Amino acid sequence: MKPCGELDRLRAWLVKWGLPTEALEGQHFQRLRFLNEVESRFDEIIEQELGRPLDWRQLRLELGIELPTTHPWWHVAQLAAEGLVSQGFGAAEVERAGQLWGDFILLTGKSLSPLQAAEGWAAGLDYLVRRLTFKGTTHQAHVGRRYGVSASTVSMRFRALVETLGVVIFDHPARKRLHALRVLLVESGQLSEGEFHARVLMGEL
Repeated sequence: MKPCGELDRLRAWLVKWGLPTEALEGQHFQRLRFLNEVESRFDEIIEQELGRPLDWRQLRLELGIELPTTHPWWHVAQLAAEGLVSQGFGAAEVERAGQLWGDFILLTGKSLSPLQAAEGWAAGLDYLVRRLTFKGTTHQAHVGRRYGVSASTVSMRFRALVETLGVVIFDHPARKRLHALRVLLVESGQLSEGEFHARVLMGEL
């Protein structure tokens, strides 16, 4: 029997709740944005329902959309990794930074301008990882100082990353609110589990 890969696990979860799977068959930019949106919205729910988290890097490998580390702009991910490690972040956060940066490069579809400092992008990437994982300081000025760039540069690069990647940023209260809504709406019978997930994916909750 063929072992179930991460793509099979994700597709089965989506189908179970009546969520669209078409993006997994689309162009690489559609796949990447869809993966980032699903991960940033449903990572905890998926882990809870499947018993273990999805390996999002393996998903990208199975879809054939992993950026090679030989890419000329890969050093930005390395800079961010060094900054995160120096602040006590672990392997999971470092891997997430590399995954996000690889997705960003693939989604931009062109080389970044050599006039854009790698430190600015690394700071924006560092800040994005902090916002997604709720770990460490989330003050842009503090992050910028570690990379020798201004808070406005961190903000600009962060916004570019978020908009291109399609990630959804939750703070702690927003994450807690989403889980509370799930309990209230689903357990009260107002929405089925599938309807709830569909409305979250469409940004209605």
